[in-house]
Amino acid sequence: MEKLDKQDFIKLLDIANQRVRHHHDALWKEETHYTWLAYILAAGVIFIVFGSDFCWALKAIISIPLGMIGVCICIIGFRVIRKEGEDFHEALQVCRRLNCAIGLNQRIKTESGFNEMLIPGEHIKIKSWRKVKSEANKPLKKLLGGVFKWRSMGIRDWFQITLLFPILLFVIMIALSIIEVCITC
Repeated sequence: MEKLDKQDFIKLLDIANQRVRHHHDALWKEETHYTWLAYILAAGVIFIVFGSDFCWALKAIISIPLGMIGVCICIIGFRVIRKEGEDFHEALQVCRRLNCAIGLNQRIKTESGFNEMLIPGEHIKIKSWRKVKSEANKPLKKLLGGVFKWRSMGIRDWFQITLLFPILLFVIMIALSIIEVCITC
């Protein structure tokens, strides 16, 4: 196997940084698209259940399938964002490893008073690939508990919550429709 020089590592770092940007952009697009779709559908179901003048049987015929579709969309969106988060963290780890290979984690002493690291040491943590994947997303229990400890939550965590909340709305609307149909019929 051929030994890589610093120029090769710099080229690889550029590719790795492009991959990080790609996954970051993909996360943002997925988060916004799934969130918008879920909440537009939730608003429609809520309107049908509470705002329309249809009889409860017709409301149930419309709201139950739409609610089930909404639950599916939210679950798919939640899983897609978690998978993309794993890919994003893996790409970040590749960049960290390349930064270390190039030596960007070393102190630079170029001028008399300058003895700083180009990249702060706490950001260059080399982890096993398994650990990178397992730490990319909070477990569901910790994610839900983070709602009450909001300082421990990141942006991706809040987007995951915004996809879990409509599931609760859809389930309530489905249950309400079934109960009302049973009562009125």
